[in-house]
Amino acid sequence: MGMVNANLSIKYAKAFFNLYGAQLELADFWLIKKAATILAKNRAVLDLFNLHSEVEQLNLNRVFLKYFKLPESFSKLLTMLQKHKRTFLLPDILSEISELCLSYNRQLFFKLTAYPALSEVEIGQVIDYLEKNTNKQILYEYYQDQNLIAGFKMQSRQFLYEDTIKCRLQKIHRKLVRQN
Repeated sequence: MGMVNANLSIKYAKAFFNLYGAQLELADFWLIKKAATILAKNRAVLDLFNLHSEVEQLNLNRVFLKYFKLPESFSKLLTMLQKHKRTFLLPDILSEISELCLSYNRQLFFKLTAYPALSEVEIGQVIDYLEKNTNKQILYEYYQDQNLIAGFKMQSRQFLYEDTIKCRLQKIHRKLVRQN
């Protein structure tokens, strides 16, 4: 995405959040994030929003909101994007709105990846560590990834902490390359 489109997405997201952000709840964050992820992976679906008939557009908007279980306030955003022929920005706008939700509620979202699997106690320790060091409530998704070989990785939009065998091997490789 180009800089102009990124800035437009941020402006749309901020405008939407200024109007409706206080009405969004934690459950809405997860739904918005899911919709943004799915649309980002399937951008061709966004072409459907460029239908010519207003009736078709309204019907599609209703189906979209129902499918993703998004609040009714998102219909106004969809209608505006359709009117301005900018529906291609929707995944990025939704992603920005989800980040604004987090910031508004003093939360951070992390993707936790580990191999072998972490126990519930270990996940709790990781979350406690992140909350202490960020002074924010942590929301997370947990995945297992054999490609890490062993260890874990914690990643948000702002932070990355990785302690894996794969990472250590890459550091050794870079050091050897620099020496030669």
